[in-house]
Amino acid sequence: MIRALHAAGIEVILDVVFNHTAEGNELGPLLSLRGIDNSVYYRLMQNDPRHYENATGCGNTVNCEHPQVRALIIECLKYWVEEMHVDGFRFDLATVLGREANGFNENSPLFRALRAEASLAYVKLIAEPWDVGWGGYQLGRFPAGWSEWNDRYRDTVRAFWRGDGGKLGELAERFAGSSDVFRHNGRKPTAGSIS
Repeated sequence: MIRALHAAGIEVILDVVFNHTAEGNELGPLLSLRGIDNSVYYRLMQNDPRHYENATGCGNTVNCEHPQVRALIIECLKYWVEEMHVDGFRFDLATVLGREANGFNENSPLFRALRAEASLAYVKLIAEPWDVGWGGYQLGRFPAGWSEWNDRYRDTVRAFWRGDGGKLGELAERFAGSSDVFRHNGRKPTAGSIS
């Protein structure tokens, strides 16, 4: 299928969910990662490690801070690029990928590992730049080379079409690539994609 899409000039972006699993919270079923090593694969509450951090709204949050979890994610992505030849990935609730004990880190080891891996260095990476945890809204804070869903574009266009007053200047900013959000550290307007 991917060969046929490429032959037709269509790129393939795979939607991936590395932020949570179907195991839910501590009462959910044991399906996979919990049975391998619960404390490695999930972010647990520091004051009560029987319970999961829930920055995803799905009951659990994958612990991307742990080296073994990072290795698993990198190997999964490499497979899809090297064997299946996808052109990139859209990451669901991507803020989780950069979550550390002190919050979101735009220079997290996972982000660095993605670009250090030869087969992943030039694929398209698109972040849904939020999750439901504290400090979860990170629009404009992903590393260079990432694109981000830009909800401000969507919201501004909706408001303009509804006839909300005073939106023309903001609409122009959004059409011009939302440089007010993405221009830091030399990022280009193409860093923001429409959500």
